[in-house]
Amino acid sequence: MAGKASSCLAACPELQLPASTVAYLDSVLSELTAEETEDYAVLHALLEPFLLDALKQNGRETPHNSTSDAKVERMCRLLYNQLRKATTNNSRRQLGEIPQISAALRKAAASVSDRLQLSTDLVDSLAISLAAMTWAEISVDGKPCDHTMAEILEPSLQEAFHDCGDWPASEDTERARLMAAALLKQLLDD
Repeated sequence: MAGKASSCLAACPELQLPASTVAYLDSVLSELTAEETEDYAVLHALLEPFLLDALKQNGRETPHNSTSDAKVERMCRLLYNQLRKATTNNSRRQLGEIPQISAALRKAAASVSDRLQLSTDLVDSLAISLAAMTWAEISVDGKPCDHTMAEILEPSLQEAFHDCGDWPASEDTERARLMAAALLKQLLDD
């Protein structure tokens, strides 16, 4: 979930962090599991040293006091609440609308092989099924999982894979995973 830090740090205007620092914090937060995001103690232990350093112009050279401790505590709480809100909203969010998913399926198929043709009925059927799903249903540890999506797609795609004939049947599972990853990228980018 890229962008967690940038969206959450907007709640802490006293921190004027460079874009590279926010990008680094985004990468750290994106590595957290759903359980870690839900645990305030874990998040506080991770963020406290970072926020104390960011609050002071001289970093650790300046000793902290009760005022900076209180600010850091407040910022940790704000970030924690923002992350929980983002996680909750994302878990209830649908994968997309049927037309968006249909277009994403076709683009994902083309990324696997330009000869892979999906029938309109197959695309419609998959799009209807996927539109009824939430991001939480295809996520592992709070992150969209291409293996989970591949397990959903592969049974429906086998006939199209065999009609394409660009690879042996033994590679179907890997091709389904590649298509699932491309589909997730399309849906996340929209």
